[in-house]
Amino acid sequence: MLALHAVRAHAPAHTDTLHAYLAGEQELVAESRRHLVASGVPKSRIAFTGYWKVGRAG
Repeated sequence: MLALHAVRAHAPAHTDTLHAYLAGEQELVAESRRHLVASGVPKSRIAFTGYWKVGRAG
């Protein structure tokens, strides 16, 4: 996934004040959130929702 690669390549600055809003494919959103948390962004500053999952019908 190119988008996930781009997220993982990003090292956020000012993690104590960063707010992130993630929406999209379920795995992309979950992995992006994990990356941000591992980078020091508090979970309380990340809003996220996975709208669909690759390979599953809606």
